Amino acid sequence: MGSICASVFMTLDGVVEAPHVWHPAFVSEESLAALSDQLTDATAMLLGRRTYEEFADYWPDQPSDVPLADATNSIPKYLVSRTQPAAQWNNTTVLDAGLVAAVRAVKERERSVLVPGGAQLIRGLLREHLLDELRITLDPVIVGSGHRLLVDGLPQTRLELLDVRRLPHGVTYLVYRPERPA
Repeated sequence: MGSICASVFMTLDGVVEAPHVWHPAFVSEESLAALSDQLTDATAMLLGRRTYEEFADYWPDQPSDVPLADATNSIPKYLVSRTQPAAQWNNTTVLDAGLVAAVRAVKERERSVLVPGGAQLIRGLLREHLLDELRITLDPVIVGSGHRLLVDGLPQTRLELLDVRRLPHGVTYLVYRPERPA
């Protein structure tokens, strides 16, 4: 069975929404290398509808010289959505079963699945104990408002710290493994 690893950009106040607005000031060669490693290790991506639409609107038009463009465009993608939108991006499979059944099936097929953002999807994976790693690129900024990753209603989950790295511009890269309930 494969693993599912979520990766988010997050502010100090827990916001994960619209990183294209606040995250660029914190990008470095080291942070791009960490993203590249995550994508290189992955055999597929799992995306919620909003993240999928944002990615599908941006990535297919990016030339090969844009970092991560070729890898992002070529990797198999699994779209989890209640509204069942049409797959408009190459290598996309729309999952038509419920979240739990669909994700378990993807874990059976794929060695390593990357979830690049998507707070609602990540929360669902945490609730159902389907997330194997949570990778947080923590930017030293407070934006004051926006969707947060960790909200009221999530079950108590202990996290084991697997890796921590200091990156340029005051960024901290954290990797956690959620503990499974007994």
